[in-house]
Amino acid sequence: RIPNWATFPWGIVHTLRKRGIPARWRPFGTVERLRKNLLEDQVTIVMVGEPLRWDGGRYRGWAHAKVVFGHVAERGFVFVDPAVRRSSDPNRLEYHGLTWQGLEEFVRQWRNLCRVYVEVG
Repeated sequence: RIPNWATFPWGIVHTLRKRGIPARWRPFGTVERLRKNLLEDQVTIVMVGEPLRWDGGRYRGWAHAKVVFGHVAERGFVFVDPAVRRSSDPNRLEYHGLTWQGLEEFVRQWRNLCRVYVEVG
């Protein structure tokens, strides 16, 4: 971790292990691995982002970690996302801290960070 700036996957693993929770991080994950982990109830955190993004000559890069929660082939993945804006409507996923992301957008953002994932437990 770089205070007030970035958390890396090995930092997440270190923090979990310090608390007695087994975890490991790996690069070059696959959608198939994420689906397999879901079927096996394996908690998986993915790192996504656009670290090389520039807009109008200003650096706008970002990266983010979120937990894979579900998958629907026609729609994409659903995530537990600490950055999601909560909805006041209990019928919406966002009310529960969940959010959808289409497969194409997710894979693009995940690929930007070498398809890194953390398996917990």
